[in-house]
Amino acid sequence: MKKIALSFLCVTVCFIHAHKLPQVPPGFGKKHFVIGMPRAYAQRTQKTSTLPHKLLPRRVFFSPQDNLEKEIISLIERERKSVKVAVYSFTNKNLVAALVDAKKRGVEVAVITDESCERARFNKLADLHEHGVPVYVYGREQRSAIPHPMHHKFMLLECNECNDNKSMMVVGSANWTHSAMGKNQENINILLEPEFIDAYRKQWEQMQKESKKFNG
Repeated sequence: MKKIALSFLCVTVCFIHAHKLPQVPPGFGKKHFVIGMPRAYAQRTQKTSTLPHKLLPRRVFFSPQDNLEKEIISLIERERKSVKVAVYSFTNKNLVAALVDAKKRGVEVAVITDESCERARFNKLADLHEHGVPVYVYGREQRSAIPHPMHHKFMLLECNECNDNKSMMVVGSANWTHSAMGKNQENINILLEPEFIDAYRKQWEQMQKESKKFNG
């Protein structure tokens, strides 16, 4: 009987080494009379994909090789609740159309921009305003001898299909202009981490308080 048990033990050891099974957790076998590993432990040892969602195979994009405009519009189209934008310069009509379409779907949309954008020749603030999108101009209440522009470029999304209907954000170097979206050397990054999103949300809300609403 002892010879049979010893033979079985040798075969088991050889099988484990041959198949490179995961390391057995400490203490296993003292309280278990089973062959194999606990299912929960085996599941934890499996490699999981680092991709956040099937619709987000990438989270970093660079122009001119990537179409930043297309990526941003795709995210806006999949938003269900709220889009909040802070951008220094806004002259891209296609991005205006994406925000207006979201507004028509019942999504809450709002934009903060710098006062220099209001003075820019091809700005789209009036287009947004005419379609009911609130626009806030930062700098009107902070005029001084030395200007302090609102130079951010980020977008907050509160309930997006690309992240299983959770919040996410886009941040990078690109203004919302045609040149930045497809000609300049620029970047956008998609962030899913709640702590970063919360920090940017608080900053957006603070800037809104320090801005004046655009009235056309």
